[in-house]
Amino acid sequence: MTAILDRVVAEVTLHRVKVLPADATPADVERFFASDHVHLAVVVDDRRRVVSAITRDELRPTGRAAELGTLDGRCVPPDAPLEAVHSQMLANGLRRLVVVDDAGRLVGLLCLKRHRRGFCSDDDVRCREADRD
Repeated sequence: MTAILDRVVAEVTLHRVKVLPADATPADVERFFASDHVHLAVVVDDRRRVVSAITRDELRPTGRAAELGTLDGRCVPPDAPLEAVHSQMLANGLRRLVVVDDAGRLVGLLCLKRHRRGFCSDDDVRCREADRD
């Protein structure tokens, strides 16, 4: 992995994040997870404040998206030290964290690659989308 010493989360944050509205249904969330590249559904309110982050395991047949999932342990500020966050992700078995500003608004997504030695980039996502077209 490229050295992460002295780097911060903002340097490797994905900025094109697909989100769900707070009133999305469980069926909407299930459709969101149709791609095997999707590991976390980010739910935002009308001001782009993150209200929940849902994993596949948290899908339930009832309720609104805002009531599913949690934010506990799933959010990180953009100025957090990347090395420490990477270590936490490995220790907790996480591959995705929501990057939020001080007001809780969505900045982006921190995505650990499958091999867990690097982070996905906006270019990686664009290439994958182009391959599907």
